[in-house]
Formats: sequence, C-alpha cells, structure tokens
Amino acid sequence: MPSPDFYREYFFSPQWGLAAYWLEQSGNTLLLQGEVLDWMPFISEPRFDKQGFDLRGEIVNEAVLAVNDALRPEESDPRLFYIASLFVFIIAPPPHGKGVNGGSYAHSIVMSPGDRFDFVAHEIGHHIGLEHSFDLASRRWDPGAQEGEYGHPFCIMSARTYGRDGGTDNKPGWVPSVAETNHYGPGLSVATRASRGWMPATDVNFPAAGQDLSITLSSTGDPAPVHPRAARFSTPRGETFVLSYRAPFDQYDTALSQAAVVLEQVDGGRAEIFYPGLNASTWHGAIRMPVDYGVRGSQLLGPRFTVELLDWIDGAGGSVSLRVRPGTAPLQPQLTTISPREIASEITDKGIASWAKGEMLCVAGTYPWALLHRRLEVELSLQLDTIDVASVEWTVDGRALTNPSGSELFPSHLVRRYPPPPYGVITSNDVHVEYERPEAHRLLLRNMPEEGCYDLDVACTVTNRVGSGTLRTTVVFEGQRLVMDPKFERDREACHAEQEVRDKHNRQIRRVVLPSDLWVPHDPTIQVRVDRIIRLINTSSQLDVENLQSELSHALGMVGRPVQIEALPAVTGRTKPQSPFVDASPPSKGLHPAPDILSDLSSSAER
Repeated sequence: MPSPDFYREYFFSPQWGLAAYWLEQSGNTLLLQGEVLDWMPFISEPRFDKQGFDLRGEIVNEAVLAVNDALRPEESDPRLFYIASLFVFIIAPPPHGKGVNGGSYAHSIVMSPGDRFDFVAHEIGHHIGLEHSFDLASRRWDPGAQEGEYGHPFCIMSARTYGRDGGTDNKPGWVPSVAETNHYGPGLSVATRASRGWMPATDVNFPAAGQDLSITLSSTGDPAPVHPRAARFSTPRGETFVLSYRAPFDQYDTALSQAAVVLEQVDGGRAEIFYPGLNASTWHGAIRMPVDYGVRGSQLLGPRFTVELLDWIDGAGGSVSLRVRPGTAPLQPQLTTISPREIASEITDKGIASWAKGEMLCVAGTYPWALLHRRLEVELSLQLDTIDVASVEWTVDGRALTNPSGSELFPSHLVRRYPPPPYGVITSNDVHVEYERPEAHRLLLRNMPEEGCYDLDVACTVTNRVGSGTLRTTVVFEGQRLVMDPKFERDREACHAEQEVRDKHNRQIRRVVLPSDLWVPHDPTIQVRVDRIIRLINTSSQLDVENLQSELSHALGMVGRPVQIEALPAVTGRTKPQSPFVDASPPSKGLHPAPDILSDLSSSAER
C-alpha cells in the first residue's frame, strides 16, 4: 500500500501533484493544502453490499467515525467531518473483492489506491465549483448522464469518458511512474478557464459577411507565449466561442494523443443549459495535427462559421495560424479539373451501318455515321491556402510525373475505339499521354486521338508543415466520338413507343442488377447508355435476353463481367411499373451529331 508520505506528495506537491495541477489550471489562484493521516481500520466495516451513491455514503459515514476515533479516542466528535473544506478517504479494497464506488459525496471524495490521476483531479474540480463539460453528441456517454455530458475530449471535467476519445498514459519524466499518475491530465477546458479569469483570452470581433478574421495562438501550456493562448469571440446570435491550441508537450496535456486546435462554447452552449452560471463548456470540435488533407482535416465547422488552419509550427514555443470565416468555407485543399478543352478535331472516317430487326435492339435500317478524332487538353489545379509553401507530387495511374514536362506510355490500357457503331469495341491498347507542369500546383494532360477513349486516375500528394494527404480524381479522354445520323435515334424512339403500345396489356417485366462499382461510373456518358438499355427491358417482352446482356456489357465497358437480368412477375393492364433506374438523362452526346457534320450525314443518306 502507498505510504502517507507518497500521498502527501501526490496531493500537495507544488511540482507534480494535484496541488500543482490545480494551481496551474487556475492561473495561480487555487492552492490545495492539507494533511494526510496514516492508514486506520474501520470501527465497523461499511456495508459493501449497497449500490451506487448509497454505498459511497455508507463508506463516508464509517470513515468519518474511524477518523474521529483515531484522533480523539476518548471523545469522538462527528463534527470533525465539517471542519475541513474537503475530505479524501482512500479506501483499501475489501478482502471480499467488492468495489468502493469511488467519487464525490457531500464535501468528500472516496478513492482507492491506484485510482487514475485524472479521476481524482476531476473530483477535486467538482469541489471547487466545476461541473461536467459536454460535446454535441445525441448519445449519453454514461447511463446517468445527459446527452453529450462527459463528451469533451480536451477537458478534465469529462474524465469519465472523454466522449470515448482515448488518450495516452504519457507524463513528464519527473513525475513518478505509478498507477496513481496514469492519465496525467488533460487540462481543464480553456473556455472554462478563460470564463473564470484563470487564463487570459484575447477578445476579437467576429468578422462580417465576406470578411475574414486572422488569429495566431501559442499553446495553452507555453510558459512564455509570444502570442495569445486563447481567442474569444461572440457571434451575432450572442453565442460565445473560444479557440485554443492544445499540445501534448504541455505538462498537463501529455495525455493527449495529438496536438489540436480546439473550438469550445460557453454562453449559449449545451453545458450552460444544464449547468447555468458555472462556466461549463461545450466542445464543438477540433483540428488535429498533422492534418490529413483529402478530408476536412484542416477545417473546423462551427455553427454558421468555419475555422481554417493556415499554419502550424510544432514543438515548444510553437504556434498555430487560423482564419475564421462566416458561413461554410470551401473545402481545403481542392483538386479542380477543368473540362477537356478541344485543341483540334477532324473527321477521320465515314461509313454506313445496317441492322436487321433484332440485331440492334429495337432498330432496323441503314444509317450513315462519321468518326471524329479529338485532340484534348485537361487542366488540373490544386487550391490550398496555407502560409507554408507545400510540396506537390503528381501521379497518373500510379506513375510519378517527375519532370516539368514530357510524355508517358501506359501499355495495355483499357480503351474504347470506333468503329463499329454505335458503341464501338472495348480493347486493350497502348496509351500515350503528354503532360506539362507550368507551376507546381497545376498539371496539363493531352491525349492522342487515334488511341481511343479512356480514363486515367490522377493523384496529387500535398505535404507541408500543417499536414499531408493525397487527393484523387479521374480524367476522361473522349478522343473519338462516333456521330450517328439523327434518324437513328428517331427510329429507335419510335420502335420503343410501338413496342410499349403492343405490350402494355401483357408484358414480361425485367430488371438489371449491376455491379456495385458501376453505380457511379467514371464516364458520364455511360449512365446515359445504361439508362437507354434498361428502359428497353421494361418496355418490351420481345427482346432477346442474351443480345441485351451483350449490348449492355459493351455499353458499360465491362465485357466478361456479370450483368444479371431478372424476370419479374408478368403484369397486365395499363399501369407501367416504375424502374429502379430513371431515364431522365439527355441522349448521349456520343450518339448525337455535331452541327457541322449534319449535312455530310444527310448527303450520305441520300446517296
């Protein structure tokens, strides 16, 4: 069992004990002082079969009697319990193994040897007038708590759960490495400290619409801060928020797993609703460093405003630079793709396609076509507002683009080439891509039209002081476009209408089950083609299912992959069942002629 001397240090040491903790957290306004008595037996063992708060009260009552008996054996005085501001009763676990249900009761604390530092610091916090902190969760972190209570991961007054945000057992090297110093922190909510006058906070004005507020902060534990350690502002709705920079190298934040920018609310927050006037804080979120670009890692959404992290200087004496904007700021960073710009195009082939009825799903006849080859350029741009210049690396299909410009060969790439009409053929072909990097954050890609239509996976990896991450997108090169005579679409629509009239009284309805990765196709024209073919399924009972599967596979560019067509119960009458696919898209641009080619196709049809 720990000795009384250990507990004297534990409770009252100005270097590492609970006294030092609350002296620092209160801005040198609160100093714990007292005495530690030796171990002593109960006069009458508490009834450990009691539950919850009743058990804690039973322990306190019996402990008071034992203390009075030990100090004044001839004249036991129960009033001793009311002399001290706070009694802490350390109860050795009973031999039968039942717990002691540690916590607060009246103006006393019940604990056991080995109880965590943050638990005891939390209970002392209650006895100096503090209440639990909250988050915005709709769940109850503890069965007896309110929604969001104990949910603040950066506040000692949520020490029961911290919103299940696990910290670490790190502590400074000069702190004894014993069970009683596990979870040596975190500190008290900065919003609570600032509201009680225990930490200075710089008051700043909330920015007007269309304006920004710039803030630079030192860490809350910096002993010689160059910048303010907290910034406080009020919104037009009268809500008060506090921003702070918390770091695990600060003495009482070593239990934090990462440095973070923390946003808290006092006035108007959920904690104030349940504990009015006690400066209890509500946690709104945090930016954890280093950030993960590619998600909203460098931004924090408050109610009707956004906090953005622009710079982070890590380590002792470091700082964070922030920007507050009204409303929702654009996600940072952004990888934008400018739609392919047509550098040049030419007609490279013409022909006439003929289909007998049933060969090409609800169309029969002879139709002229023309093939366009299109030289395209796609521009990609990275947008990132940070103070530290980021290093940027670009890759295409996993291959790094290390030079300012050049050409890359991608062998055996899946492409769509024309003819045959109307959908071409899927094949494997070498693809050459030219690239240029005018600036580190910009990338230009150009195709070779004769190589067909294909897509490329482009990745941009960003690294700076704030963090790192990879943003990805898909670039689609439609280097070939097959232009059909407008009569092709008109005949096809007429055939669909005729079949619907013929079959509306007795139809076999079918549906298509697609692989899950095709619900969001890379090529926007694919969904249009899929919708067309699916519409045929629910408008005709005369289609050959095998031909339908074949055409659908080609339209999707997924030859050899499973496309299930399920037959549904036959329906009668005029009510048309709703397909799970809505054919609301315009006709594919790949099947519509460009204006300057219409005359050529019409002439071909006349000939």
